[in-house]
Amino acid sequence: MKMFEKNGNKVTYEITNFTPNAAVTEGTFTFDAKKYPGVEVVDLR
Repeated sequence: MKMFEKNGNKVTYEITNFTPNAAVTEGTFTFDAKKYPGVEVVDLR
């Protein structure tokens, strides 16, 4: 995939491996700030 940004940057992604319908847990999408002390979390919800 080629991505062209408004500022002129060009990024190319090449997918070399793809697993459809992979099993993922809800925890995969949860950020645990306790694991990263000193990190500022900005919640823009």
